[in-house]
Amino acid sequence: MLENKINPNDNFAKNLTIFNYMSDTVQVKLSGQEKILTHYPIKYDFEDYMGNDNWSNMFVSKLMATNSGQCHYYAIVLFNSCTRNRSKIIFDLFSK
Repeated sequence: MLENKINPNDNFAKNLTIFNYMSDTVQVKLSGQEKILTHYPIKYDFEDYMGNDNWSNMFVSKLMATNSGQCHYYAIVLFNSCTRNRSKIIFDLFSK
């Protein structure tokens, strides 16, 4: 966020940054190093999304390891990312 001159105290900016990280190709320069980390967007897994052939396809850990998973877990990862960054979750506004 600081690299992009985004206010880290702005809740909407936090949510937008997390969503961008999950849905777009993002390059982050690692501080103190010459390396650039590239994170690719999370993709929906349309192959065995119900876990009929392989039950492990139903786990969040599968999404985290392969960057591909069931759509339900995309929301869980978004929720956890917002919670870890002390951000009020935007989709919480729509539940009222």
